[in-house]
Amino acid sequence: MVFLSIASCALFAPQEPVIELLNKHKIATNSGTVQGQFASYNNDSSPASTVVSWRDIPYAQPPVGELRWRAPRALQTPEALIEAKGDIACVQPAAEYGGASAANGESVVGTEDCLYLDISAPEDFNKTNYPVMFWIHGGGNTTGTKNYYDFTKLVESQKVIVVTINYRLGALGWFTHPAIQGLQAGVDGLDGLDSTSNFGTLDIIQALQWVQDNIAQFGGDANNVTIFGESAGGHNVYTMLASPLAKGLFHKAIAQSGYTISNSLANAYNDKATNSYVTKGSWQVVEDLLVKQQGSSQQSYSTEELRRLLKYADAREFIGLYNRGDKIDYIPLTTADGIVIPQEGLLAALADPQYAKDIPVISGANKDEVTLWLGLHRYFIDVGYPLTKLLPPRMTIKDPEALQLLGSG
Repeated sequence: MVFLSIASCALFAPQEPVIELLNKHKIATNSGTVQGQFASYNNDSSPASTVVSWRDIPYAQPPVGELRWRAPRALQTPEALIEAKGDIACVQPAAEYGGASAANGESVVGTEDCLYLDISAPEDFNKTNYPVMFWIHGGGNTTGTKNYYDFTKLVESQKVIVVTINYRLGALGWFTHPAIQGLQAGVDGLDGLDSTSNFGTLDIIQALQWVQDNIAQFGGDANNVTIFGESAGGHNVYTMLASPLAKGLFHKAIAQSGYTISNSLANAYNDKATNSYVTKGSWQVVEDLLVKQQGSSQQSYSTEELRRLLKYADAREFIGLYNRGDKIDYIPLTTADGIVIPQEGLLAALADPQYAKDIPVISGANKDEVTLWLGLHRYFIDVGYPLTKLLPPRMTIKDPEALQLLGSG
């Protein structure tokens, strides 16, 4: 009986696919040649895969060293052979539900060399011109990875090509400090893009440009690109709609549970600590870094010395300082820098006809996503301790209809 049970489990257990590397799935791009992967099975009981995937394609030069806090540089290495790198996450706090968990108990994980994208396409991609869906992951712009979700079913059922990307996160993606922007103004040769504070936003724009230049080789229609994202990804969809630099790079947009907050450059720097919502701006985190490393303050350094220290500080240590604590101030600040985001701010720019993309847009909230946050608010929830506070509280909804109305998409 034991033998039969084991045999039956083996017979009906989900079978691991065999990964085939076929020559017809080898694609040449501006970044190099990448080998596609095709999943197949050894018996007829498992469904045959109809999706080809290409992993870890670089879309820009690694933003390290002097390229830290600069606009992404295009990568022109068509002779290179692209190899899969496994899990590539941008530097971020370790979080199981952010897609980048720690293997050895680290509080911060990831690498700065993270500007890569994945592509999934129907098997007959080389015979058809498929619509393209460009996914921007969420995670507060502090966590997340390109491969957190599996889009195979979407590709199979809707006959689309899905592109997923990494982009710089946290203080490596959004950062405002005179030692950075003040010494990069007008010297970058990229129409002043190095003077921005929105480097993560520029990464997304660069990835969209890469798609325009290369997606046809994967069977994608460069004139039918839909950007879509959830939470911070939805926010980043809004930044694409508002930024004049993204014009012409996409043709439809879907923002799921996004937000339209942006800040001034002064708030992002916050050297006078005047913004009560940003108690740890770039001034504060640089101060923390210098006190920890050097035992001194920013006033002790020239702007050039501060720049060198910041450019070559350990990335994980830097992100760890920025994300210490549980306050909202560690969320990276999309800034109205007048370069990537118009000076009037994200929300106002979305309503300004001069920045309109004149494309179809779907904007809303995922069902019940907001309910999670509203359910923690005493306006909607009564919390009582009928016996003692040593026991879990009894929670009741004050107005279920109002909670459902405001919390559902």
